Amino acid sequence: MAILTFLSIFILGLSSTIGQLVILRELAQVFYGNELSFAITLTSWLFWVAIGSGLLSKLRHKIKDKTALYFGLILAGSVILLATLAAIKTLRPILGLLPGELVSLPTMLLATFLVVAPFTIIQGFLFTVAPSLLDSCTWYRTKTFHIRYLVPDQNTRYQVPNVGTKHMSSTLVNTVYLIEAIGAFAGGLVYYFLGAGRLDPFQNLCYVNAFAISCSIAYLIVVAKRVRLAVFFDLFFVLYFLLGLSHEPYQKLTEIAYRPFKVLETRDSVYGNITAIQAEDSISFYETGVHLFSTADRLSREETVHFALLAHPNPKDILLIGGGIGSSLSEIYKYNPETVHYVELDSLLIETGIKILPAQFLAPLGKTALIHGDGRYFIEKTDKSFDCILLGLPEPYNLQINRFFTEEFFREAKAKLKPGGIISFVIASSEGYLNKEQARLIHSLKKTLENVFAHVVILPGETNIFLASDTLPLEKLNLEFFLARIEERKIDNKFVNVNFLRGRINQFAMDRLKERLAKTEGASVNKDLKPISYYYDFILWSEITSPYVKKALVKLLNMDRRLLFVTVVLIFMALFLLSPPKLKKKRALLAAVGFLGLTEISLEIIILLAFQIFYGFVYSQMILVIAAYMLGLVGGSAAGRSLSEKIPPDKKYSSLIIIQGVMIIFIALLAAVFKLSEFYGTHSAARDIFQAGFPLLTAIAGLIGGLQFPIANSLYMEPPSNPAAQEPKPDPSEKKVGTIYAYDLLGSSVGALIVSTLVVPILGIYPTLGLLAFINAGCLISLFAVRKPA
Repeated sequence: MAILTFLSIFILGLSSTIGQLVILRELAQVFYGNELSFAITLTSWLFWVAIGSGLLSKLRHKIKDKTALYFGLILAGSVILLATLAAIKTLRPILGLLPGELVSLPTMLLATFLVVAPFTIIQGFLFTVAPSLLDSCTWYRTKTFHIRYLVPDQNTRYQVPNVGTKHMSSTLVNTVYLIEAIGAFAGGLVYYFLGAGRLDPFQNLCYVNAFAISCSIAYLIVVAKRVRLAVFFDLFFVLYFLLGLSHEPYQKLTEIAYRPFKVLETRDSVYGNITAIQAEDSISFYETGVHLFSTADRLSREETVHFALLAHPNPKDILLIGGGIGSSLSEIYKYNPETVHYVELDSLLIETGIKILPAQFLAPLGKTALIHGDGRYFIEKTDKSFDCILLGLPEPYNLQINRFFTEEFFREAKAKLKPGGIISFVIASSEGYLNKEQARLIHSLKKTLENVFAHVVILPGETNIFLASDTLPLEKLNLEFFLARIEERKIDNKFVNVNFLRGRINQFAMDRLKERLAKTEGASVNKDLKPISYYYDFILWSEITSPYVKKALVKLLNMDRRLLFVTVVLIFMALFLLSPPKLKKKRALLAAVGFLGLTEISLEIIILLAFQIFYGFVYSQMILVIAAYMLGLVGGSAAGRSLSEKIPPDKKYSSLIIIQGVMIIFIALLAAVFKLSEFYGTHSAARDIFQAGFPLLTAIAGLIGGLQFPIANSLYMEPPSNPAAQEPKPDPSEKKVGTIYAYDLLGSSVGALIVSTLVVPILGIYPTLGLLAFINAGCLISLFAVRKPA
């Protein structure tokens, strides 16, 4: 039955997407949850799928029983997927890392590449075997224009079906690509609506494995008549179903990951993972591997709150973004404020805190206006104004948090401050010596604040406390001022008290910090579309974990931007001018596919980043953006598959040239939309229009990529123009089945790694779009040069 054949290929895309999402989130917990861990995981994933599709496709023609091979790989992949999750959970104990401890970039790269390799290689190999499954479907062969034998027609310049050299039709591969894309689209929706936040990762994988095995059983019994093999698969279906009923396996794996500490609770939401552990008398909370707070760390929460509230003459209306469940709220209420608004993105953090934390940490929640959502979105939409805005957030170690340290955010916050209002945040530092990387990050944040506020001061120490106001003369703050305020307001603190302040407020240290920052060169203002402070924090992290990587990142930072464009030119010259005449077409084609794959993934990342910057982290809408991309990919691959069958061979290169040109136009359109969003996005009507349009943008990007693949694949798998006609020969296209797919994935792999972690932070979004347009222009020129038939 055709439906079972299609379903058996559909599960390839569905299980791959859900497996990818689970592994991305789990590795983020191991590697501190920043975009770098996501980029490296995605890069590793795409790289190994490309290897499985490109290299192993040369082996598929040697195995006669393709049905047994395909479903054997499905079964092996299901087992390896669970083993991969278990391996990820044991990474930190194996590496000797404690919870929250930083990991070096080389270690992250090596561990990620090794742990995802087995499953992803199988996924890539499955893509090359799937066309044989489709080829055996009688209904498909009769309903589809399906070339298997080709010889030249004497009356035309095109080829026609005959009984000459056996040749695998590119239509098969294009159809598999389409069905897998539909499965991937469905996998994203299933994971969001049924998996994330409702089932733990182990349960998600068990149930998707059970579904894949059930589809395999149906095919083996009804279509392949392989009853014995189906009975063997039944055992695994029962096993996966039973394992998926319990949360206990994932709890045990998490306990291994957090050894030697006791895991009190671990739960997943749509935003990430919340884990609470106990070490002696202290309870610590982690969100996707990042340490949020510990109940014993009273110093941090006192410093987050008291310096700003002491500096303000009468703090009555307070806004706290993040950190309130860690008892910062208790410190705020010492000032008897009239209103306190507390914004926390993930409601699961509050729920877990209520379940686990002692009563004194929870008491202030009852009298606080608690908002579940994005703090930046709340500031933009609220009609309230505040005396103090406190950021209880970590430093800008990822692009999501960096949004709260940009010039644009500070301007939005300034608009919601009352006259004399203060905004404050804390950044980790060192009291005795401030190295170049720390100084660059601190200077960048200070310059960003100074672009918005008239008065900015930093109180140096083990943490640097930033205070900014547009009207309050913060430069006059000194030890005597804080001592008087403590006495006047009768604030009873364990740390931020009279004795503590005598050592903490040091005019000599403040002057020394000013001198150090004045000598720091190269620090830029942090902006939404050029998140440079995130990159500075990335360099600082690398200094701690891997000095050699830090040197490379600093060189990239200081590199002449024009060198990037020169490098692109040299790459295309090497690909095209230095190629032998017979290889020019092939290399131009593969380069176009690879670079369009790079462009697609880059644009998806840029669109997601821009959506996040402009509209906040509204997860359901972010999923719509991603789902729209997959939907566009499905539509494009369907249209491309149809066109590849109808367009004559000598017109296909012209079609690819048009597609490449459309991509350049789309990049220009994207830049224009971003500019309009910057200027008009704050108006409610315009905001609604742009917000609704962002999913459409990703759909267009997916449409263009999906349109290119079938046409390029049919060109690459096209048989020789003068085949020997009489006796069938071994099919040379058998070895080509996964090549175009592999180049597409390799390009995407490179784009995933460099765009979100290097190019966007250093260059900014607009220059990155310009670089992508330049790359695609090079591909267009290469295709134009080889468009004529040989």
